[in-house]
Amino acid sequence: MKNKVVLVGFLAVLVMSAMAMPSSARVGDVLVGWAVLPANTTAAGPTSGQFIGEEPINGVFPPFVEEQPVQGF
Repeated sequence: MKNKVVLVGFLAVLVMSAMAMPSSARVGDVLVGWAVLPANTTAAGPTSGQFIGEEPINGVFPPFVEEQPVQGF
């Protein structure tokens, strides 16, 4: 039980000391590159889109035979 109390106390001190660091001392995320894919990018995979019709959707004709659309975000 005493070990748990010591561990919790140590973790509390560690968290408080990290919060007290000046923001200039913290390491942040840095954007180092940018990826751009065409909107109709596909990857190998099972056929998809066979149930959404045969009319073009935004200029793309389904189904995607043995392909999967690559989703952006």
